[in-house]
This record gives sequence, structure tokens and C-alpha cells, in this order.
Amino acid sequence: TNPLDEQLRTDGPHQAMVSAYCRFCDDLLAKAYGRANRLVKSIDPHHLTSFRMSSAGDPTRGAEWLGYDFRGLARSVDIMEPEGYGRTGEWERVKVGRFTVDYARAMAPRRPVMWAEFGYSTWDRSTMEPNPRAEEWAGGFYRNFYQMVLESEANGSVCWFWPGGFRVGENSDYGVVNPDGTWRPVSQAIQEWSAKITAPREHRPVDEWITFDRDAVRGGGVVGVYEALQE
Repeated sequence: TNPLDEQLRTDGPHQAMVSAYCRFCDDLLAKAYGRANRLVKSIDPHHLTSFRMSSAGDPTRGAEWLGYDFRGLARSVDIMEPEGYGRTGEWERVKVGRFTVDYARAMAPRRPVMWAEFGYSTWDRSTMEPNPRAEEWAGGFYRNFYQMVLESEANGSVCWFWPGGFRVGENSDYGVVNPDGTWRPVSQAIQEWSAKITAPREHRPVDEWITFDRDAVRGGGVVGVYEALQE
């Protein structure tokens, strides 16, 4: 069975068992997604396969979540696609995405890395209307996110989502534009950064190679690796 949450959160004599279980999860993921990949390729050999990877690669989610690790997924998909919701906040929180991209490239050097989804709801549930302050904050958050995308040399990003206005059921408003098509602060941020991100550029040379042993860190996964290397 799986390790206990406390065993994933703490060091101790259980570390070898935790690391072995994480590697088992990697192999299980690789086999399951590998079957799906081969099925798609049998119908369309030119189709790139991937999926929105939730908390995979998020080093701040908590080791007990035991999110999918890029080490297992790298063998089974064509694009690494972390979600960006764990990076919602000011720059200090957003910039951690640079580590996620580097970790993806360490596990899958030849795979593109695309942030499959990020965004921020500006709907005020107490007044049942968009919050102008939240919209301004979202514009700044998008700028921070795009700065991280550019600095990490990620291959792209997708924000959630195009039409503005109240979304029934989710009770949110993640819209890029207003319901009447006029722009929001996030629309301005997209315009400001799109040309920079899509412009052809050379990869920066490596400043320093960092060695890590995933089996030796707390939780046997990306959280422990980040804690060991973040400085």
C-alpha cells in the first residue's frame, strides 16, 4: 500500500520505502500513459499527446499529495504540461515555476514544456459582479507569470479562459475579455508579453550543473528536490 502522509512529510527510517514507492508510481504511470499514447499513435502517428498535469512538478503543493512526477510521465507523453495554479500570487510565489520547468527538462530533456493552464477569478461572490481591484491584481499576476515563462524558457502557456462574465456552476469569472469583448488588464498583459515570448531566441548557456538524488530527499519526489536545491 502507499506510504502514510506523515512518512511523506518527514525524514526517517521509512525513506527507502517511500522512495521505492515513488519509483513504483513512476513505472505505473509510464505504463498506463504509454498504452494511451500508443493507442493515439496507432490512429494518428503525427499527433502529439499529453494532458493537463495538475500538480505535477509543483514543489510547493506538499509531499503528501504525491503528485505525478515528470520522471514517470516523460516516457509516455510528447509535451510536459504542468498547471500554473500553484503559482498564483506575487512574484516570489510565481518565480518558483522556473524550477518546475528546469525539473521537467531534467526528466525529459527533449520534450517541450507548456504551462497547460493558469488564471485568476475576478468574480466577487458577495456582490455577484466582477471586482475591479481583483481585475487590476490579475493583470499584474499575468505579467509576473509571463516573466517566469520567458525567464524559464518554457515553450508556451494557456490561460483560463477567453470569455468573461459569470460562469454558472463554478461561480467564477476567469475571462480574458469582458462579456462585450472589451479588454481587461489581463488582455493588456497578454499583448505586452506575447511578442517577447514567441520571438525566436537562442537558449541561454547553462550557468551551473546541479546534481541531485531524488531517492535521498524527503518524500522521494519533487518537493524534497526543491527543498534541497532552491537556494
